[in-house]
Amino acid sequence: MKEETYMNQKIIEVNLKAINNDVDILEFKFDKISLQVNLNDSECQKELKTVFVQLLKELLTSDITLNFKYSDDYNRKMYIDVCEEYINDLNKEIENCKYDIRDKINSN
Repeated sequence: MKEETYMNQKIIEVNLKAINNDVDILEFKFDKISLQVNLNDSECQKELKTVFVQLLKELLTSDITLNFKYSDDYNRKMYIDVCEEYINDLNKEIENCKYDIRDKINSN
C-alpha cells in the first residue's frame, strides 16, 4: 500500500444550526457546494448518502478533515453531543480508509 499525503489538504466545515428554532440542520460546506442534512426529516439517511458520495469524491484528490462547529445560541445539547461524536468518528474513518480507496482507484 502506497501511503502518500496529498498536498491539497482541505478542511470541510460542518455546522450544526437551527432554522426557525425547530429544524436542526447539519451543513457540510465544500468548496463549490453546500450540502444540508435535515436531522428532523425522514429523508435524513438519503441526504447523508449524498454527503458521503461528495466526501469520497473529495478524498480522491485531497486529504480532508471535517471541522465541527455550532453557534453559541444553539441549545440542543443532545444534537451537539451526537453530531460532534459522529463527525469525530467520520474523521477517523476517513483517515483509516483514504489510502485503500486511492490504491483501488489507481490500480484500475
